[in-house]
Amino acid sequence: MGGPWVDRKHPYVWREVERYGLGVVADPAPTMAFLPTSTGFGEFSPADAFARQAELITPLFDGSRSYFERPSEPYCSSATPWAA
Repeated sequence: MGGPWVDRKHPYVWREVERYGLGVVADPAPTMAFLPTSTGFGEFSPADAFARQAELITPLFDGSRSYFERPSEPYCSSATPWAA
């Protein structure tokens, strides 16, 4: 049935990949990327596209380390805003 992208950076998922001896196939490297611009979609090199994505996405995660100090342990946080 296929599966999602997995990476060794995802320790719990990767442990299951290894546990069940699942095969992993690398994606071919992209040669171009299309992203929205102020005048419609534009074609970019992968390096430029990833840089543009970083400019847009990085601000969304600003401060997240203060809430999720260890991302692979989502319930572990000393700054949980909902804790009483």
